[in-house]
Amino acid sequence: MVEHQRSDGSLKASLNRALDRCRHRLTKEEEQQFLSVTLRSLKLHILEIQEQQGRAKKLRNLTRMDMFLNVMGEWEQLVANLIEGSDFGALIWGLVKNVLEAASTLGESFELLLDAYEKIGLNLPSLADHRALFTEAPEARTVLVWLYTDVVEFHMGALRFFSGPAWRRTFRSFWKDYETKFGGFLKGLGNSRSFINEQEQTQFLQHSRVDRMKVREAVKQFDELRDRLVRDIKDRDLRERRSHFADVLGWIAASSPLHEHAQACYKRKDERESGEWLLHKRPVEEWKDSDAPDSSILWLHGMPGAGKTVLASKIIEACGFSESEESTNTIFFYCVQKDPAKNTFTSIVKSLLSQALSQSRDALLPLCYERCSKSSEVTLQSPKLAMDLLESCLIRIAQQVIILDQQKTHERQYIIVDGLDECEPGEWQQLIDLFQRILKNLGPDSVHLRVLFVSQHTNQIEKVFKATPSVKITSQDNGEDIKVYARRRTGEIGDRFGLDARQVQEIVQDTCKGAAGRSYCLILPPETNAKTGMFLYARLVMDNLRDQPTRKMFDEERARKFPDGLSEAYERILQRIKRDFSARNSSNLWETIRMLLGWLVCACRPLKWKEIQLAHCIDLDSDAIDLENEKLRYHIRDYCGSIIEAPPENQNEVDQEHETVRFVHSTTGRRGCSPTFYEHALLTVNRYLVTTGFVNELLAEANLTAKCVRYVSLPCFDETLPPTELEWFSLRGYYIFQDYAVAKWSEHVLKLFEKVSAAKGQDQQMLSASEHEAPKKAQMDLALLELGDALRRFTEMYDSAFSETANVPVTLGAWDKLGESEDTEDLYYVLCAVLAHVKQHQKGPYDTKNKISIPALLTTFERNRAFLEDPSHKDFKIEMSPTDQQKMKDLYGEKRYKCPKLNCDWFFYGFSDRKSRKKHVDKHDRPFRCDVKECAGELGFTSKHDLEVHKKSFHTLTGPDQAETFEPLESLSLEAESKAKWPCPNCPKRFTRGFHLRNHIRTHTNERPFSCTECHKTFTRDYDRKRHEKTVHAGK
Repeated sequence: MVEHQRSDGSLKASLNRALDRCRHRLTKEEEQQFLSVTLRSLKLHILEIQEQQGRAKKLRNLTRMDMFLNVMGEWEQLVANLIEGSDFGALIWGLVKNVLEAASTLGESFELLLDAYEKIGLNLPSLADHRALFTEAPEARTVLVWLYTDVVEFHMGALRFFSGPAWRRTFRSFWKDYETKFGGFLKGLGNSRSFINEQEQTQFLQHSRVDRMKVREAVKQFDELRDRLVRDIKDRDLRERRSHFADVLGWIAASSPLHEHAQACYKRKDERESGEWLLHKRPVEEWKDSDAPDSSILWLHGMPGAGKTVLASKIIEACGFSESEESTNTIFFYCVQKDPAKNTFTSIVKSLLSQALSQSRDALLPLCYERCSKSSEVTLQSPKLAMDLLESCLIRIAQQVIILDQQKTHERQYIIVDGLDECEPGEWQQLIDLFQRILKNLGPDSVHLRVLFVSQHTNQIEKVFKATPSVKITSQDNGEDIKVYARRRTGEIGDRFGLDARQVQEIVQDTCKGAAGRSYCLILPPETNAKTGMFLYARLVMDNLRDQPTRKMFDEERARKFPDGLSEAYERILQRIKRDFSARNSSNLWETIRMLLGWLVCACRPLKWKEIQLAHCIDLDSDAIDLENEKLRYHIRDYCGSIIEAPPENQNEVDQEHETVRFVHSTTGRRGCSPTFYEHALLTVNRYLVTTGFVNELLAEANLTAKCVRYVSLPCFDETLPPTELEWFSLRGYYIFQDYAVAKWSEHVLKLFEKVSAAKGQDQQMLSASEHEAPKKAQMDLALLELGDALRRFTEMYDSAFSETANVPVTLGAWDKLGESEDTEDLYYVLCAVLAHVKQHQKGPYDTKNKISIPALLTTFERNRAFLEDPSHKDFKIEMSPTDQQKMKDLYGEKRYKCPKLNCDWFFYGFSDRKSRKKHVDKHDRPFRCDVKECAGELGFTSKHDLEVHKKSFHTLTGPDQAETFEPLESLSLEAESKAKWPCPNCPKRFTRGFHLRNHIRTHTNERPFSCTECHKTFTRDYDRKRHEKTVHAGK
């Protein structure tokens, strides 16, 4: 139903305006086709469909259309008598024919359409008996315009359901989404019928001719009511769409790429022209701008440090992305190594899906909401479901489909994925296969999708893109950009150390020369001595020179030959950090930095700086944490900024997902693989730190494990804490580290044993020596003592949990020998106890593994979280001052309502309020939800079987295919609040008539008093029984 455009007194002019509005939404071919159809030719076409279905033994009772056709035929005849030579009915018959023709090819859609026609016919007013009203009172003819615009609008909406080659895949979801508008449409027809009946009744009671003054006043009143109904429907539809959109985004639970994009753009903020050369490369121009490119896929590749991510951000903006604009045609993703939320096939697909939905909400929301509402997953985890949904969305976008409200997709949809090599081969292979399949299935429509993959050059990826257009980044390409960058940075260095122009120019030349040389020089053969153009090299060299503390040290560093490749550049930075901090504080600060870097290497998920600070303050020999006095007064970014990425210090409001500290750059090299000559030389920053000995991985793992288990044994986890002590611990930041430690302590235990076994398998000592420094054996001995003491306190505090697994046999691998000595026997037994508990828990079903394994720890953890959420709750009754409330916000953030399931992303990220968290957790506990609106069953069921039983009991299914149909929208009454005075005692629904309420209550009690006269099937409502007989037993 569309908002009424008031008549100017001329029926013909009003109908012409309605017709013109429709014509603007049709193609020339559609217009010509529709306007040539008559009621007679339409009926002949319906008979043809019926004969075809009869031959196929698939009759659908087409007589359900009779009332609609008869009334609209009366409308056409009446208008023809009032307007000489009019042919307005042709548009309606043409639309009906087109919709029927398309729907008849799919049984489900045809059944739904026929049911809709039956409901429309029941709500249409009879016109044959009311000719006098329209003849004698021109004011009443406004109703004829209402009927015309409403019926045309319904068919225009239905027409879009059947548009596009892939409409069968999405029909159900879009038809279901149309429910609110359809209900309003029926209500509008009912209003028109009521108006006609009331006018006839008035004239009959007064035994008089038509009183035009009274008709005019009645039209005015109904016109106002109609406008109110339109607004009500629009408001309701808008609320539903907002709710559905929020539900779908929560279900997809995608990682946003905006943080990485902002960082990449920030790196080129001072060189705005940097990367312009790439946009003028012929393959890029053709991929981006050509109407018929050779391929819709382009591969951009280069060696590590060549600035690929920054160039990807350049292309993303060139394709039209702007964070400030609501509508854009570019979706993208930046892969991040060692982050499951950013380096798996599913995480990439989910992010692209979320962005596509946000950018084309009206076009894609019905499809996505239907998949969401039928999924048993709390958050989208199934790679196949995510893949199928993204494919359906991109196909719909690429086919340029116009959806309902005429929102048209962009001419081209750009998709950019940076850092393929950050993912495991199996992950990026799936992604490439997906897009190749989508483009193949699209055929000619594939030109509307443009996909760019950005990665390092590896043999594996090159084989996949063998027949794909590509662009390789070389020093000849980005050499000028590096020179501009070096000039700016060297100018800053020159100002700091008082350099003259010649010295500045020499540094620029040497930097550019080094950046154009070999990439990683650890184990590269001679044939790789290619010019690669490494931005990363230039940045590392500039950072190292800038951060020299004195002019003398700067001159000493400058006197040395420039680093030969990235590995030497990394080494010089770390050697400088070691030199500065060892001299400054007897090496203690350097050892602290080494340990923090070690934690970043070993962390099971990216750590937040607050978590690192709290872990640093944990004294393994003490029961207290003094965050205020023990926390580091510097950020690791301040001293290791060349190799560390973290949110800027002045960024007050950072999304929790982006508060983490990460290594600055990663590549494909890993220990234990069979690398090509490129991959053999490429090291991640964390692998470099371990391989060169700056970080001792086993020592760091042992230390972080000890920190976790010691932390959860502190008094702040005592079961008997009174609320006042909970307040004391909370305000001092004790619970900052609890999410990580509680969830990851067992994973660290397993990783520790894996590292011990790996060290033994490689014939290494427990502490691996390095050319830089071999950590003293005493360090590992101390680490083992601290670990053993932490584990003993841990097992003593939670003794009952470990007693249950005391008889589970385990082996400690390389640490079995600890049981052979009296000095380490206690350590051996406590290690056995902990490992047995962890492995036994891991063998349990998924629901068990998704919970905290130690009951007492679970109890105190839930209590701690409850206090952080609401200290004033009746269980605590602590009223905090505004100052303390702000302190709690600063320490723990605003999203303190977190999911209790260990393996859920929202266990860490949380929600802003209790209601949102409850809605999320309900999906965990009752994942099978009823999709009938306002049904109590929307809370969900524990099994699919229970859901099916509920649907069969409370929701009538129609036809042989049991297709869903629209239900009348009682709540859309024009006087809903004043007339709906019959409330249901079992749910929030209200009704305008008592018999509607009685019918509704039967859905709660499962009473089914109406029986089919043919098959004796029972129904809750007599309406459903009649519909069943017409649908299933017609013609018998």
